[in-house]
Amino acid sequence: MRKRFLRASAGIAMSAAMLSSAMPISAPAVYAADTVRIMPLGDSITFGMADEGGYRKYLSHFMRERGYDNLDFVGPEGSSSATFTYNGQQVTYDDNHAGYSGYSITDLQGGWSGKLNGILETMQSGDYIKKYSPDIILLQIGTNDIANGFLDGSEERLHKLLDYLTENMPANGTIFLTTIPDLGSGGFFGGDTNANIAKYNDIVKKVAGEYSNVRFADIHSVVDGSKDLADGVHPNTEGYEKMAQYWADTLDNFLGGSAASLTPVTIAQPVVTADASDSAKVLMSCDFESGADGWTGRGSASAAVDKSKAHSGSGSLFVSKRANDWNGAVVDLGYDFSAGNTYGFEAYILQNSAASLDFKLSLEYSSGGTTQYDKIALSPVKQGEWTKVENPSYTIPAGAENIKFYIEVPDDLSDFYVDDIRITGSASSAPGGPSTPSTPSTTVNTEKTTGKIKGDLDGDGMITSLDVVLMRKRLLSGFTDSKMKKAADIDRSGDTEIADLVQLQRFILGRIAQFEEVADPVNYDEPVEYEKSYNFPAVNKLPSSRDIPDPFIFMDGSKVESESDWWKRQAEISCMYEYYMYGKWIDGSDDETSYKINGNKMTITVKRKSTGKTASFDMVINRPKSVRHEGGAPVILGMHKGIAESTATSNGYAVITYDADGMFSAPGTAQDNNQHKGAFYDLYPYGNSFETQTGELMAWSWGLSRTLDALYAGAAKELNINPENAICTGVSRYGKATAVCGAFEKRFKMCAPSCSGAGGIALYRYRSQGKTYDFSSKGASSNYTYTENEPLGSLQASGEQAWFNGNFMQFRDVNNLPMDQHMLGSLCCDPDRYLFIIGSCVGEDWVNAPSMWMSYCGMRPIWDYVGLSDHLAINIHKEGHAVIAEDVEKMIQYFDYHVYGINPKMDLKELQTSVFDLPKNKDPFQDTLSSKWIH
Repeated sequence: MRKRFLRASAGIAMSAAMLSSAMPISAPAVYAADTVRIMPLGDSITFGMADEGGYRKYLSHFMRERGYDNLDFVGPEGSSSATFTYNGQQVTYDDNHAGYSGYSITDLQGGWSGKLNGILETMQSGDYIKKYSPDIILLQIGTNDIANGFLDGSEERLHKLLDYLTENMPANGTIFLTTIPDLGSGGFFGGDTNANIAKYNDIVKKVAGEYSNVRFADIHSVVDGSKDLADGVHPNTEGYEKMAQYWADTLDNFLGGSAASLTPVTIAQPVVTADASDSAKVLMSCDFESGADGWTGRGSASAAVDKSKAHSGSGSLFVSKRANDWNGAVVDLGYDFSAGNTYGFEAYILQNSAASLDFKLSLEYSSGGTTQYDKIALSPVKQGEWTKVENPSYTIPAGAENIKFYIEVPDDLSDFYVDDIRITGSASSAPGGPSTPSTPSTTVNTEKTTGKIKGDLDGDGMITSLDVVLMRKRLLSGFTDSKMKKAADIDRSGDTEIADLVQLQRFILGRIAQFEEVADPVNYDEPVEYEKSYNFPAVNKLPSSRDIPDPFIFMDGSKVESESDWWKRQAEISCMYEYYMYGKWIDGSDDETSYKINGNKMTITVKRKSTGKTASFDMVINRPKSVRHEGGAPVILGMHKGIAESTATSNGYAVITYDADGMFSAPGTAQDNNQHKGAFYDLYPYGNSFETQTGELMAWSWGLSRTLDALYAGAAKELNINPENAICTGVSRYGKATAVCGAFEKRFKMCAPSCSGAGGIALYRYRSQGKTYDFSSKGASSNYTYTENEPLGSLQASGEQAWFNGNFMQFRDVNNLPMDQHMLGSLCCDPDRYLFIIGSCVGEDWVNAPSMWMSYCGMRPIWDYVGLSDHLAINIHKEGHAVIAEDVEKMIQYFDYHVYGINPKMDLKELQTSVFDLPKNKDPFQDTLSSKWIH
């Protein structure tokens, strides 16, 4: 048996176990340079029952905070990236593991199904130890053995499992075998279970001592069965967090504080606690695990990282060669901290020169052109003891500039060590760069990128250490938000990388006054608000063309030659749709919106300020089963009911719907009867001029826009909804209205029109009638032939003409339209927004579903051109002229990923294609659609 001691006597074994736990331990040298693979292995507590992710998510986070960026959690379960909310902030963690609920050490009889599956047999069946080759295994097993009465024989079963693990691990592999927690009185098991757990834990300690590469760990000592269990068996949040802290300390000690060699970034990491309140936050933290963290010697002093002494971790800052008492260690606070604000300062200091020495925390700063000094704290430090010197409430003098923080010994020239330096402050005093000046060409932090300051990843208008934390996290886990990614591309190379993080850190520390860019920087342009202009040719003056219009050519024939040109062209397209098709968009500037909530009903009342007239309409509220998103539930606003509300609410989304045309629950905002009646037209009467001819699709959209007003006015707070993350949706005619709503109401984070057809997302110029498709991949016919598509004349007939304005009625041929509906979709192209097209392949002849797909294909070059390819998606379901549960499930996964960074269960690449892209169904026209376009 490899690495296993002789089991000659219990006395020898116990001695070895005690040595194993008491002696300082360190990781094999091979860990220093390579990624360390860690496998959490065990039963439901390892799995994370009662708190998804269990201790693993906290451990992954804690180790990264300590600088261990090259730890790789491995195992056959989970994924390499998951998220959870910790102290109000979203945290990404490595979710791979080998935790299995209900499992025992080896196969046994018992449990709910009559059999307890064994961890041993599970690892053997998949050859998982060799497959994942863990350097470290965190093994916690035995709860189900003991709870089901299998204390007897557990020692031999542990040996059997450990023998297998040690034989199949890498040569330098190490197993941490831990005890198990007590069970609580509210658990599933009773009797003398905890007494048997105590006996089992003694066995664990004994067995751990019988292997050279197995270490004893004691989770039992940190989990209190009386208060740290969620259900009497599995830890609650607090319990799992305690476990993670124990494991983090254990691993940190074992790895010898080797974070410096494991961390690819050797710069300081100001750590900010993630509490959203105005309570104390750690604004700067220096633990010297991965470098000097910006500290240097003051005067003649030398300041360097020393690995022989540490208050915590593996290193501290050693200050020596002090020729004068003011010589010590100093750090330039730069822009991080501001005059007049109050902060807490603390540092742990060790000296070995005298029985006691007074140490001083001091501030150096400029004021009125002269250098000034101020005492922060003065405290004695005893010989050989790490002592905290602190002032929890120190106000930086008014007018202070060029601020430096230093540590000195006023009356002695002794060497000393310093560690775990912290500066804390309230949220309102969090460090930040200078406010945005008016000369972006000369000051680093003024360049805006799609609504963000370069370097301002969190979008709070300042460059702070919070942005450094975000940068480090996203470099590890990837950027899910394109705005943040562009803000993080500090050198404008077109990619986010360590070089950007280095510049950001140097700027935060005041080492540089402006960012440097590469020789040929990428130009990130952003949407700009352009003044509206409706100076377009009359309908009868428009040329005719069978080609799908090139979205990159302005009406005057000039071409889009840059991203900034595109945003200008987008503004022109918006005005074209108002003028030629839907009528004027009413933006709410003349509206005063109020609301009343009564149960699941919300009545919205709008007063037009210029006339004093009022009108009301009702919304139905569907609350989520639980709010699982930070900042309140995201909300889906529907043009009608029946949009798979239960699917949305079960996933933590609120749904608010209304009867847009008042057919079922009057009043609506516009009756669908060509009479131009309803709440909207009560306030904005339909007239004879273009300015007063707002069609019903716009009117229905106005209703959702005013609903957003109500949410922002206070309804969102009452309902625990986040209006910043709102989605609009609807089907058929309301799908057309949804597309219009998303195009003009920019506050919707996502637009999800379903089965919108002609006048919605389908191209006018592409016909699918008479074409045959194979829908067998969707479980439908392999020989489905489309019949008639809805023609232009149908939209202009009495039943539908009220959806549009008068100018649209003048078109007699779709080839005269100066735009097509891929251009309507392009109005949703925005760095902070998303378009999610929904369609159905069966029974959608009239709606012309293939044309909706072709429109999507026509949109892609636009999104690609401005670098927003992942902001466009499509889902063509099998059948159902509706927003079905499948659509909502995929929509939510897409939205959760892009907006919240929550990993999806599905492959989101599915949303970049459809059944119409399959070889049997693909129309070659798809590949020539944009062949004549400029871009």
